[in-house]
Amino acid sequence: MSKAERKELDKTLDLSDKGRWDEAIAKLEILQISVDPEVHDLAVNFLADAYAATGRPADAEAMLRRSMHERSDPNDGLGSQLVALGAMVRRQGRNDEAEELYLRAIDVQRGDDPAITVITMRNLAYLYWVTGRQDKARETIAHLPECDEQFLADLSGTMEPYVEPEIPL
Repeated sequence: MSKAERKELDKTLDLSDKGRWDEAIAKLEILQISVDPEVHDLAVNFLADAYAATGRPADAEAMLRRSMHERSDPNDGLGSQLVALGAMVRRQGRNDEAEELYLRAIDVQRGDDPAITVITMRNLAYLYWVTGRQDKARETIAHLPECDEQFLADLSGTMEPYVEPEIPL
């Protein structure tokens, strides 16, 4: 990765952290055409985050699907991408597809990252709750794995655009 592109990515993240999404998106849309595969991949994924944070679930979905398609096996971030994709699909009203994505994310993670599994299961419980399956939501919450609460809080901040609201148990 060139120093100039790294500097631009850093500026973009700073803009995102400050909530200056329009400026961040403009920079990322340029960076996504980089010939450097790492810059391209980061830009596509950061674009998904920016689109999700600005209420553009269809655009975020497109970027996530693009990244998943372009990444080679093994895709170490697949579990997180599936969680993010599930949230974007659910927000577009495609609940059955969202459920499949969340369940696939849990399977892909296989307990490797308890915090991502907790976020996935909470999102799945929310989906169950809003689709009238409160018993299934409670059952899902009851089976959350143990994880470091501070790490979970930090990760939830990072994944904020993809974290669904808490359900009222």
